[in-house]
Amino acid sequence: MLVIVGVVRRSDFLLSRSNHWQLQLVRTFFSAFAGVAIIHANAHMPIADANAISLLNAVFLVVLGMLIFHDRPTYWHVLGMIICLAGAATIALSRGVFATFDEAYIWPAVVALLAAILFAGESIFIKMLSRVDDPLTTLLHVNFFGICLLLIPALASWQSWGAENFIFMALGPLAVLAQYCNLRAFTLAKVSLLAPISYSSLVFAALIGWIFFGEVPTPGVFAGASLIAVGGMVLALSKR
Repeated sequence: MLVIVGVVRRSDFLLSRSNHWQLQLVRTFFSAFAGVAIIHANAHMPIADANAISLLNAVFLVVLGMLIFHDRPTYWHVLGMIICLAGAATIALSRGVFATFDEAYIWPAVVALLAAILFAGESIFIKMLSRVDDPLTTLLHVNFFGICLLLIPALASWQSWGAENFIFMALGPLAVLAQYCNLRAFTLAKVSLLAPISYSSLVFAALIGWIFFGEVPTPGVFAGASLIAVGGMVLALSKR
């Protein structure tokens, strides 16, 4: 990441230092602990259930956007959000979410809910930083702080040092590109518009599962994907 920014910025590399590094650090804490929380939840309860709970992050994000940025969704924004949420719920239910829920999952469910809140909080900080720092500066800081926070715990718990780790390394450039696109999106659009669009990840996850792993989508997944697409179109065509 440092090399990429250095090549892009060249002589302006020192200008990549943010005057708001404290916000960058807090944003990294939100991101890191949200990731740890959702991994913990996935390890101690059905993954479908944990992911369904984590989908509430878009709802929390819209509420926080209204409170912090006075971001008032229009009628069409609300309609689009409801349609997207209905699509996400349809996909989750089609996968048998909460079919085996019992008392042992209460604490992991709380942790999954905490992850949703932390992810929403991270997005709020991204929106704040998009007003004062450019995306490359934010990328530099979040990756640097992320390494500082997670390197030692990662090395202490890492179990495999085989060739399969190169696969994870290959995901690095994709992750950086995804982060950049996310940062640009928060620079260009309101929180109330972006939050429900995040549900489109469910559609792409279903497509990847179908193409690469032979996981044929159920009718519920197709119905949910269609609702998310319709909700996305309503949001895209709504007046900002």
